Amino acid sequence: MTTEMTADTDTARPTRHPTPASVRSVPRFAVQAAAFSEAIHIGRLTRTGVGFADKEEATDMTLAAVAQYVERNFGGGMDCDFPGLGVRLSVKVEPLSPTQDSPRGDGPR
Repeated sequence: MTTEMTADTDTARPTRHPTPASVRSVPRFAVQAAAFSEAIHIGRLTRTGVGFADKEEATDMTLAAVAQYVERNFGGGMDCDFPGLGVRLSVKVEPLSPTQDSPRGDGPR
């Protein structure tokens, strides 16, 4: 099953119902793709919300959380449009077969 979603471009997260700008507050934490590496960072934002106060690499944890989220909430597949970025994300989660690399299936290869 694939579910269509659109993204709230101000916060770059999928949402089923757009939140009015007057209701949004500055988030305390953020997730960001690194500009000069393949890492995904997560961290606490400054009070103004324009930069990280501190951050750490969380690539595997982030991807695993996305896989679990899609599997549990969307039956293993979803598409999400990010009009502000000009991209569509398609996610398909499948169980590992017994012959694949990881016996536990605990991370990307």
